Amino acid sequence: MQNSHEFTSASPTTSKSNNLGVVGALGLLAGTAWYLKRHTGTQHSSDDSSSNSPWLLGVLGAGLAGAAVGATMKKDKSVDARGQSDVRLASQVIIDRPPEEVYRYWKDLRHLPRVMNFIKQVEPQEGNISHWVAQGPVGPTIEWDSEIVEDAPNKVLSWRSLEDSELTNWGTVAFSPRNNGQTELSIAFNFSPPENMTGTVAKFLTGLENASLDQNLLNLKSQLESGGGTSTAGGANSQYPGH
Repeated sequence: MQNSHEFTSASPTTSKSNNLGVVGALGLLAGTAWYLKRHTGTQHSSDDSSSNSPWLLGVLGAGLAGAAVGATMKKDKSVDARGQSDVRLASQVIIDRPPEEVYRYWKDLRHLPRVMNFIKQVEPQEGNISHWVAQGPVGPTIEWDSEIVEDAPNKVLSWRSLEDSELTNWGTVAFSPRNNGQTELSIAFNFSPPENMTGTVAKFLTGLENASLDQNLLNLKSQLESGGGTSTAGGANSQYPGH
């Protein structure tokens, strides 16, 4: 099972990385200037040059290290133009059931609360629209309407929240056939917070963990392989105590 979880912080961390990069660059320039000044013009004794070498190496090393740290932090801590960062969850699992059966289970979105511990309810509406109710380990519920935007039977199913939703989000689940009638199920969720994020949205996003998604897919695997795919019992939500 592979996973990736990105939940980056906002501008303070990015500013810190910029400062480190500037300090490193200045240190590197200062060391270079000192070196050139000492080795052009008047000559110095070999003893004097030897005694200054460790100091020079220290200045150059500090400058290079500072610049490298700043560059690394900027690469790892990126935010969008709004100063907000998306939350992305992704995972996959091999299920000992054919793609047709796994797809059929997912096609009925009402099944999602049984295996997704942060999804409380999904109710189909008119056409490809459905109403979602979600809740993290802390905080109140959050709701939105989604639309199926891609439906390739037994292959892929994608959805996206409608405009003006409190929390813009989208997701995709793919069903890939494997040997002996197995299915590799891959899923990805993306949550994009608004510029003026409410406390409810913030609490929900803070509680999302990719480890929980991994466990959710193991729950799905267990249900389908044990023949419990049509059961009305929902055990995923029990991972959040008190819910």
